[in-house]
Amino acid sequence: MFESIVRPGGAIIGPDGSVIARSDTVMGFANDGRIHRVVPLSEMKIPPLPDGWPEHLAVPKVPHTPDAA
Repeated sequence: MFESIVRPGGAIIGPDGSVIARSDTVMGFANDGRIHRVVPLSEMKIPPLPDGWPEHLAVPKVPHTPDAA
């Protein structure tokens, strides 16, 4: 920790051990030690869900609509 800020890293690892996606999070702490601010920083390439993933646990699909502008 430096100046009440931490930066832990994370990764999603595939079954073959390869890194599929990486992330960092920057967290700031208040004077009383509680987390004050969280800024997640992730790659935008999130891996697809496995074929057998239950539909009720997936994020609902939003249909793509062209920009109205």
